[in-house]
Amino acid sequence: MSDQFPQRKFSKIGLVIRIGLLILLAVTVVMTIFGVGIYAYDWEGPVTRAWGRIVPYPAAIVDGQNVTYAEFWEAHGVRFKSIPDQPYFPEKRTQTINGLVRDAAVEAIAKRHHISVSEEEVRAYYQERLEELDEKQTKALNDRPWWFIRKRLRITLLRKKLDEAGIYEEIGSDKIIIFAQ
Repeated sequence: MSDQFPQRKFSKIGLVIRIGLLILLAVTVVMTIFGVGIYAYDWEGPVTRAWGRIVPYPAAIVDGQNVTYAEFWEAHGVRFKSIPDQPYFPEKRTQTINGLVRDAAVEAIAKRHHISVSEEEVRAYYQERLEELDEKQTKALNDRPWWFIRKRLRITLLRKKLDEAGIYEEIGSDKIIIFAQ
């Protein structure tokens, strides 16, 4: 009988599986920590925002479509935080999420009725709107990012098309879940 402990031999496949499981566990722990931070403690810092772009935590669900926290933070920042000397009020968060939920509802209804808006229609409508604005309003509009302007104009055009088609449908409250407040 030998005085040595038996040596365990690890196969390369077993090692790869263990490393993979450790990585999966680490990612799960990080996702859980950020999820709790976002949902329970309203984390909004730069690291949380970067992580939110990678993992699409839903801020609301409208008719099965997610409105992610990344979309919420971006829209909220453009709408309110870009205005200098603007005091912060918690109801502005509610205004932002309610606006995103309304937009998602309009998109869901339009999709259900096969109504869409092309990029050319958005650009043409943008040019029309620019002609109606004075210089100060034009500068204020152009200070916002194009993705935000495009989304606002797209929703406006979808609403117009739904009105023209006589579609006045609403998304029932049973199909809307809001997590961000």
